[in-house]
Amino acid sequence: RLQAAGLEQRAALEVRIARIEALLAARLPDRRELWRRARRMFADRRTAARVARHAQQQLNRRVHALLDEILPSRAEAGGGLS
Repeated sequence: RLQAAGLEQRAALEVRIARIEALLAARLPDRRELWRRARRMFADRRTAARVARHAQQQLNRRVHALLDEILPSRAEAGGGLS
């Protein structure tokens, strides 16, 4: 019984590791790339900056939500990244 529980925990941990690796491998756009995309859409620098900043915030929220889902202990601790 203990061995079965240990195997279940190990399997759950391996799934979490695989999900984190997938997140890291996703090659998310960095600030410069978001800025370049926004500049292609908007000639006005202020508008482009606002759009890029908004896109960065949305991306951060999605990544943090995924991390909270993958790592329940992180969610219980109230996150950590803002």
